[in-house]
Amino acid sequence: MTTAEDRAMLITMGFTPDRVDWAIRETPPNADMQARLDYLFEHEHEPIPVQNTLSTASTASTVAPVVAAPLYSPPSHPPPTSARISSPSPPVTVVPIGHSPANLAESMGGMNLTESARAPDVVAETVNPVETEAIRRYQSFLSEYRDALRNVSNDQEAAKTFYTALTSFLEEEATKWRTELNIPVGATPTPPIVVKRDTLAVLAPESSTTPLVAVETPATAETVESASTDEVKAPESKGTYDCIRVYDPSRPRIPILASVVDFLANVITDYGEDDFVENARKRAWDIRPRMSEEVSNLRWKATVESNPSVDDDSFERRLEAHHERLAHLRPMDDWELHERVQREYEDQERLIRHRMHREKHYEYCKSFLDPAREMVHSAFTEIHPIYTEIQGYLEADNPELDVVRAVRALEQVSDTMELGMKELENLDDDRMEREWIFQRELITDDQTRTDPFGDANKMEKEKDLRMYEIKAMRAAQKVDRRAQFYALVIRRLREAISNVDKDYETLKDILKQLLETIPETTPFEQEEAQARNGDNSAMKIPLPSKELDEQIRSAQSSMYSVNQMRDDMRDVLRSFERKQMAERRENDMAQLSLNESRQGRADSWYFNAGRLLSERTEKEDEEIEKSYRHDQEQRREAFNGVISPVSKIITRYKDREMLVLQKLAGGMTAHGPMASSSSSDSTGGDSGDALVAMQKMMQQQQQTQMISNMMWSQHASRMSVINNIGSSNSQWVVKYN
Repeated sequence: MTTAEDRAMLITMGFTPDRVDWAIRETPPNADMQARLDYLFEHEHEPIPVQNTLSTASTASTVAPVVAAPLYSPPSHPPPTSARISSPSPPVTVVPIGHSPANLAESMGGMNLTESARAPDVVAETVNPVETEAIRRYQSFLSEYRDALRNVSNDQEAAKTFYTALTSFLEEEATKWRTELNIPVGATPTPPIVVKRDTLAVLAPESSTTPLVAVETPATAETVESASTDEVKAPESKGTYDCIRVYDPSRPRIPILASVVDFLANVITDYGEDDFVENARKRAWDIRPRMSEEVSNLRWKATVESNPSVDDDSFERRLEAHHERLAHLRPMDDWELHERVQREYEDQERLIRHRMHREKHYEYCKSFLDPAREMVHSAFTEIHPIYTEIQGYLEADNPELDVVRAVRALEQVSDTMELGMKELENLDDDRMEREWIFQRELITDDQTRTDPFGDANKMEKEKDLRMYEIKAMRAAQKVDRRAQFYALVIRRLREAISNVDKDYETLKDILKQLLETIPETTPFEQEEAQARNGDNSAMKIPLPSKELDEQIRSAQSSMYSVNQMRDDMRDVLRSFERKQMAERRENDMAQLSLNESRQGRADSWYFNAGRLLSERTEKEDEEIEKSYRHDQEQRREAFNGVISPVSKIITRYKDREMLVLQKLAGGMTAHGPMASSSSSDSTGGDSGDALVAMQKMMQQQQQTQMISNMMWSQHASRMSVINNIGSSNSQWVVKYN
């Protein structure tokens, strides 16, 4: 599934669009739906961070000159949190030596509380009123307990009283600042970094005269274990919670495969919409109506608004005058004069009819045929550069080009041009048809011919033969016109398929390498049973680390996307090959009809030679389609053979995680029951781990239920459509084996 499809699916599940966008930003570009759901559940109670885009936008607006972006590039995604350059670390919170209030009071007793510690007026003028008021409240608190601070070092009760007052004051301050900053009550604060005693020398230099002070919060703080006094490790990110490591810290873990990190990060699994190609396609689409709809509107307007040059009742008036003249001649019994007058009237009417036909034809050409031809030619003048532009994109052999989108855009432009050619041919046929009708009228009205109607029928046969010649010529010209177009798109599609196939083979090798790093392990329940019997050999077999599991998932997601791309490209290539073959066979049929017509078999060629040609081409199409479907099925089987063991590994790891979470939620670890929070420094975890494990387990159960409900809803809607299509006496039901 693409990122857009994942986003729509997550919104359908009930997540708000802003949280979905946050999850998409923080997960890798090729992450699957599972990874994004995990991120949403893990950060369910956290506020959405505000992106600092103002400074970037203002900086970008001042850059000159503007440098054009690459013509084609893969979609850009912000890197995940783990891959970003770390910002300056927050202030380090240091645990005071010892845990008694007296020690805390002793450290605070060394603070200088003289009047010089008050903030000068300059500071009050440079900060906002909220900050000034907070400073004054803190100064007031210290002034109130100044005497107590001097006695806490030697008085345990005074130290406890001061510690309680300080805790209450800090809680009140936290409430006030949460209200001032509009922070939701359920928002989870960023856990502070708690440093052990042996790292104090690193963070607090000997020259420092003021001790560092902090309040320890065991429920939310994460301990940073330091291997030496020279460096302090960063705390493990909350997004990479590893329940297996919490359950058994001594279990060996398999790290990620570093050699494939760059490829997985850079492999193209989807293309973004290219502005250059899309703009060219839209400009061509705007020209299309001038080659079709506007021509039809012009034809309708010319037909409706045409005004005959002679009045409608002119023929009746002339006929009435002619009958009156014959009535005057009838009593004279001069039949020769009567016949001569009749011939003169008929010749006059013939001339008038011919003149009217010429005038109407001239008016039709003036009002429709000529303007329509000029309109289509003008559209051709504008669309030719667009075709050349997209053709240049394809001929540039850009490896990051979205070939499918580009060839579809070029196809649309080429089809629009063919539509214009068809409209020009229709205009020529319309003109020729009117000229043929007028020519036939001239032949049948010619009294000098011995057989005018025979001559007219002969002209009709010549006309039919001429039309066969014109159709054959047009079909051959179309094949020649489109040959360059098909050669370009087929070549570029085959090159793109070759590149995608290389990525597919590389991903297949990567998945093979990743699976080879994972040894066969004993099922979790069997490991536990063997451990209870004193056999811990199975628990020493290395397991995939959380990072390796995510790397395998990333490779699997990329494999799905690349496989879908190669199938889509082959389908597009097949559609172009079918289209080119259909045009060539249309040309073959036109040439056959012309040859048969010249042999005098114009009335029967379709049922003889034409039928044989149709049967032969249908059989060829069936063979080609059968071969294509066979190759498609082979690719599908090969893909399933690659992805099936990967899915088993991922499922096995997921099942183990669920069983481990159940153990942790019950307060058990691989080495026995969890220790209390007071001894969390020496044993594997505390009661907080049980709560986290329970939360993770509930998230996974909720996630599974949501996906199941969504899939059932989709299936039920499809079955509803099927039942509505069927007859009233039939009903489809769902049955599971």
